[in-house]
Amino acid sequence: MTRERALWEAVATVAIPSLIIWGALFYTISDNARADEWPLYLIFVAMPLPLIFPIYKRYLRGPSVKLESPRTLFILAAGSALLGSSYIISALRSHRDSSDLVIHFAMGIGWLTIGAEKLRRAVKARANLAK
Repeated sequence: MTRERALWEAVATVAIPSLIIWGALFYTISDNARADEWPLYLIFVAMPLPLIFPIYKRYLRGPSVKLESPRTLFILAAGSALLGSSYIISALRSHRDSSDLVIHFAMGIGWLTIGAEKLRRAVKARANLAK
């Protein structure tokens, strides 16, 4: 990747989400904000901008391919499955309202899905090692 493209992609990775988030926040609080508070808001807008530099260096180095061992993937799959099942059990035991129940079920299903993907990758990595 060229230096210019790496720089612009790093700026886009950090600045665009920051501007969208802060723009939406400013839009919602613009009626209640006083004029003397705007410098404080600008400090918070500028805080994520130094993240451009490490992202730029990573883009210059190029993609790094890290192979995970099947054992590591199995451990991560088991941890994800435990976390997902604990969310689902928590939802079944103590649901305060329907939105709490839905959120706990969604989180549980998400973690179980991550665990299943890690398990699939572990089985595939073990099969590749056996060849």
